[in-house]
Amino acid sequence: VDGVTDQTITHNLQGIPKMVWGKQRDGLSSGTGSSWVVYYGSGLYNLFLDSDTNFTGLTAIHKVGASGFAIDSTTQFDVSLQSGGNSTRSLNTSGSEYILYIFGEQTGISKIGTYEGTGSDLNIDCGFAPRWVMIRDVTSGNSGQPWYVYDTTRGINVGNDPYIQFQTTAAEVSSQNHIEPHSSGFTVVGGQNH
Repeated sequence: VDGVTDQTITHNLQGIPKMVWGKQRDGLSSGTGSSWVVYYGSGLYNLFLDSDTNFTGLTAIHKVGASGFAIDSTTQFDVSLQSGGNSTRSLNTSGSEYILYIFGEQTGISKIGTYEGTGSDLNIDCGFAPRWVMIRDVTSGNSGQPWYVYDTTRGINVGNDPYIQFQTTAAEVSSQNHIEPHSSGFTVVGGQNH
């Protein structure tokens, strides 16, 4: 990376990336760790896996040559330098080393998408019964929302569902009934945002 121009990343996902997580691996000059930048293909470019805050004005991962636009290529995307005190949220600082996790969809294996809460139980159709579910409220301007992660090892079942949260190092929580199993996905109990 050169820390000035966008850098084009080439990949072999064999599809358009629906989600990308990126993080600086080496130390920052400030002595603080970098954030896990999260890209989601519907234009939600301002989320960070280790934070419950929604940031604005940051587009670290985007369409080639078009900051602020969703990735539309099956082979490449751009990463940018974030300025204005956002070095911990950058994926293009000169001389730094980065890691990217690139996620796509495959029928019967993985599904990435959004839903709108209704206030009532809501069935989310994935086309299969998922073994791992991550949910975050991404409503514009709605900061302070945790990343809820459920899996079948902890138990996605009727009743309380143990979960962890990606933005904290806190222990597993098991006293809430947020989701339930569904034959082709999962049910969000009470249409909650988690």
